Amino acid sequence: MLKHNGINAAFFVLMTFCTAQIASAGWFDNAVEGAKERVGTRAVDEAADGAYEAAKDAAFGKEKGGTQGAQQPSDGTTFREPERHRPAAGLAGEAIDDDHFIQKDDYFVSTTALEKNPYIYVSLAKMVTEPSARSKGEAEFFKVTDGSKMWSKHYYQSRIARDGEIRLGTQVMAFEGRTDESVYLAPETKEEARGGSWFLAKVTDASDLYRGYVTVSGNYKISLKNLRILLPKPVRPSL
Repeated sequence: MLKHNGINAAFFVLMTFCTAQIASAGWFDNAVEGAKERVGTRAVDEAADGAYEAAKDAAFGKEKGGTQGAQQPSDGTTFREPERHRPAAGLAGEAIDDDHFIQKDDYFVSTTALEKNPYIYVSLAKMVTEPSARSKGEAEFFKVTDGSKMWSKHYYQSRIARDGEIRLGTQVMAFEGRTDESVYLAPETKEEARGGSWFLAKVTDASDLYRGYVTVSGNYKISLKNLRILLPKPVRPSL
């Protein structure tokens, strides 16, 4: 049981926390001194100390204009945001990886076009030599997966698909490395995304959008979160 004087001390500190105008952290010490004067030094026991610490933590959060930290789930564990939702940041704070861990200067490259193929595999790469008339419209690429170089005119930049953009015939890029019940899922780590396989196909069935996936040529089911659409190629005057 708490001592009666301890309860009085705790009550005094808490009332001071609720009613005082906070000017600085020093008001806590004044509140405790006031408690000692009213109910005696010995009365400022564990109850008063506990009230002091709780009030101090709460007030510091208010003074800083911040929150009280991450909420605790019912199971007592601390919630942590998945790593795939924390893209790497550049020098100016701008994200350089999107949620698929693909960067703005990344290309997907193939030795052939999709055309009548149900799908084609593509390699993640960086452009090291721009296309020109001299190279017959081909660009040179450095493949991220194995460090080799290749020339090709079949290269694509892309971004994550948005709601309402997926229709029949849309060409989409998808990650091949993860599946759940025959549905291809987005990569969960940077290692998966930048070291695994991607492929290009066309949407052939969008009737399962409400279920969270579409079917592409080759009869493969792709999660909506695993779809990338192609960006227009920039017009290059040299070609």
